[in-house]
Amino acid sequence: MNLIIGTGSVFNDYYYPNLKNKSNYEFFDNNPSEISQNFKDRLINKIDKNKTYETIYILTPPSTHFQLIQDLHLMGKIFYVEKPTFSSLIEYETILGEVKDSKIAGGHSRRFFSNYLCFKYFILNEMKDSKITSISAFEGSPYNWNPQKLESILNDEFTHLVDSILFVTGMQENNLEVQIKKINNDSFKEVSIKSLVNSINVDIQYSRTRQLINQININFENGISYHLNTNLNGEIHKIKNNNIHTLNNGNKQSAVGVFSEVIDYMENFSREKDDKYNLLNFQNTLRVIDAINEKIKL
Repeated sequence: MNLIIGTGSVFNDYYYPNLKNKSNYEFFDNNPSEISQNFKDRLINKIDKNKTYETIYILTPPSTHFQLIQDLHLMGKIFYVEKPTFSSLIEYETILGEVKDSKIAGGHSRRFFSNYLCFKYFILNEMKDSKITSISAFEGSPYNWNPQKLESILNDEFTHLVDSILFVTGMQENNLEVQIKKINNDSFKEVSIKSLVNSINVDIQYSRTRQLINQININFENGISYHLNTNLNGEIHKIKNNNIHTLNNGNKQSAVGVFSEVIDYMENFSREKDDKYNLLNFQNTLRVIDAINEKIKL
């Protein structure tokens, strides 16, 4: 049996439609009056701490993740924590110190994007022959509602970009040195960061008020560069000697279909031998966000 905590829009739009065997799931939410009639029969009124679940999915607001896992860590063999996973690296390290027999998987769904996996393959292959000199990433589009009603950018979309950069370059798995050089920060409207990550110049910009090109650019010492359109099914380009080559970007996916892969993967997590999504390693994403927040406080 599995438990899903939090049945808001993310659950309704992406997770619930992809549960193939719904009888293997129970749902809990603090606001049961808002729950759809479709799954009220699977709703539990109270979490029984004497039960044990194969996987507990934490789909609640980020500020609640730490306390929930602290309270429930004896009940779950695996915790799947929707991004942003924790408010800080200290929270995550505290949880690891307390949770001895459970695994914590970070819910960074872009790692399941086929074009990201292809891009990662090209980048890691190029890294065998040359060093990365610089990385830039841009995303943005005007929101049709008041951005102040949302989580701050650093606690929401920005984590996607940071995690994507670290994932496709293999920097999620290694020690990370982060130096934040410059920040332009509106918190809710637009954030721009200039940094050094493992001595690589990394510039990231995200806007909720302006249309930006959605792209990650990675430049190598040998003059070759790779460019990923960060949208689902986005194109991949390689530039060499001023010639642009379009590369294989994998199988076409839908937004809902990606979460079908997430669910399937988590249901077989204990049997997976090759963790190509590397869900257990997301601490460096928290490390970068921590460094940015520390710079903002100065």
